[in-house]
Amino acid sequence: MLTPPSRGWHKPIPAAQLTLIFLAGLTAMRFLPLAALPLVLGMIWVAPPFGHLRAKLTRNIYCFQPRRQLVSLGLLYLTALPILAAWQVLLQYLGIPFATQQPAVEMLQQASGWRLTVLLISITVLAPVLEEILFRRVLYDLLHRYCGVWGGIILTSAIFAAIHLFLLGFPMLMLCGVIFQLAYLRSRSLTAAIELHAVFNTIGVITALVTAP
Repeated sequence: MLTPPSRGWHKPIPAAQLTLIFLAGLTAMRFLPLAALPLVLGMIWVAPPFGHLRAKLTRNIYCFQPRRQLVSLGLLYLTALPILAAWQVLLQYLGIPFATQQPAVEMLQQASGWRLTVLLISITVLAPVLEEILFRRVLYDLLHRYCGVWGGIILTSAIFAAIHLFLLGFPMLMLCGVIFQLAYLRSRSLTAAIELHAVFNTIGVITALVTAP
């Protein structure tokens, strides 16, 4: 069943508190990216309903299963490729302009030295942890109360895709959001979603660096 974990840190949380944490984290991601994760974790640590976050994250921190993760991502790519092709044709037919690369990819390909190091850490470590907490845990917990399980999954994934500001990749990012949410709900551990997200971003980073002009 697609039910959130019933023990540990997944407890009923006031909607206002969830909204505040999500908006604060999203704002920090936009204007203070390096401070976003400490901010969100700090808000969660001091909030009583989130009291067992530390235990929930660390209890399953070593459950990484590379074969399963790679199979999941392989199926994701195979599913997304025809969807992306159809989406690109539709955008071109409608005359809607779109970028062919994410802004983060362009920054990554142009960076060097310490800037490249910071970007690598941000994309492969900080972003997966922060985004999974904000979207899979906080935003989904808020939306599924009003829209049901699948309504919450679809809306959370759509918002997750939209905040990346990459129109061409919207279907892929939304599908990623669905996969990450299902990983969280089926494994009953946020760590599984974080790991999957981190592997996905790492593959993207390697691809971007190898194909850099």
